[in-house]
Amino acid sequence: MNAVLSSPDAVRELGPGLYTAFPQDAGAAPYDRRAIVYDAVVRWSIYHRIFWGTSTLAYRRFSRAAAAVPVHAGIFSSILSLNLLHVECDRTAIVTEFSRLLIPGRGRLFVSSLIRSGRWSDAYLTMLHRAGEFGPPQTLDELCETVAGRWGVVESTRVQGNMSFLVVRHAGSHRSPDDCAH
Repeated sequence: MNAVLSSPDAVRELGPGLYTAFPQDAGAAPYDRRAIVYDAVVRWSIYHRIFWGTSTLAYRRFSRAAAAVPVHAGIFSSILSLNLLHVECDRTAIVTEFSRLLIPGRGRLFVSSLIRSGRWSDAYLTMLHRAGEFGPPQTLDELCETVAGRWGVVESTRVQGNMSFLVVRHAGSHRSPDDCAH
C-alpha cells in the first residue's frame, strides 16, 4: 500500500472506474487458476470434515456468535452494499440495519443493484428469480423506496444497463414513504 501511495503513477486504469497497481505483465496469480475448483468444493461439508476436521456448521455457529455482539447504532459515515439487494434476501431487514448503523443526518449508504430497466436482460432477471437465484426484480423507483423508505434521502441515482447505483443519505429521523425523491 505504501508503494502505491508514494508512487501514484504505478496505478493504471483497467476500465471505467476499475484500477490496479499490479504491473502490466503480472498475469494471473497462481491461486486464480485453482479458485474455480476451490469454489466448487468449499460448500461441501465433507470437504471441511476430511481436510480440516471441522464442519460448515462450526463456521455458522462461529459467525452467529460474532453477530450476537451487535454493532453500536449510528457509528458509520458510509456503508457500501455491492450487488446484494437483487439476490434472494430480506431486503427490508438489511436496509433497516444499514439505517441503524449510519450516522443520523449525514451517514451515506452506497448501493449497487440490478433492476428492471426495459432491456432484453429483464427477462434474464426474471428467469434468475424463478430459479431462486435472485429476489423479485425491482424498478429503480421500487429500489429507491426499498432503500430510502422512511429513513433516507436519495442523493443520486445512476443506471447503466440493468445496474443501478444509488447514494442515500440518512435523513436523521423517520420520514414518510412519499418523500423518496430521485
